[in-house]
Amino acid sequence: MYPLFSPSEEARKEACDAGYAAGMAGSKEPNPGEATVSGANGDVTFQSSWGSVYNVCKAYAQKTEAKPEVIPVLDVLLYVFDPRLKSYSDPDALFQGISMVFYDAEGKELGRLPATLNKWSKGVLSIPQSNSKPWVYDGYFILSTNYNSLPGNLRAAVTRAESFDVLISRGRGVERYSFNKAKFPTLR
Repeated sequence: MYPLFSPSEEARKEACDAGYAAGMAGSKEPNPGEATVSGANGDVTFQSSWGSVYNVCKAYAQKTEAKPEVIPVLDVLLYVFDPRLKSYSDPDALFQGISMVFYDAEGKELGRLPATLNKWSKGVLSIPQSNSKPWVYDGYFILSTNYNSLPGNLRAAVTRAESFDVLISRGRGVERYSFNKAKFPTLR
């Protein structure tokens, strides 16, 4: 799972080249760095750091700007869908908890990354803000984290992980959204 959270410089360049080419061509193809798991109460879409680089470079092309020379490790994003959400509402009022749980090849838990839903915090899974507004929209919100900002124990868990789950509690029991190589073999 490690490359999904912190791709090499070569992989980031590859993602940027692919995204820029897609933007120049006006491609509507799905981002190879995204995977969606559907659940009874809504979907969860995971966007890898590779996928974030792809989107940024695609946007550069669409704005007819030059491709960036330096591409840092960008955030991993989780899109959490729920029809009860309204733009700029407070997900903390609707969700009791969200965590990413990382597992080794035998299914042993290596670590948990809990979400902070009521404020943006560096080094955890939280809702980013733009212009003092949280990234909460009609029907979904976005959680973000960056591998380089994680505490050492979580970086170690991500580095060793073979799979991860997103656990969500919306007051109707805990939902499990599983992401692994067998389910998404081409996820970048």
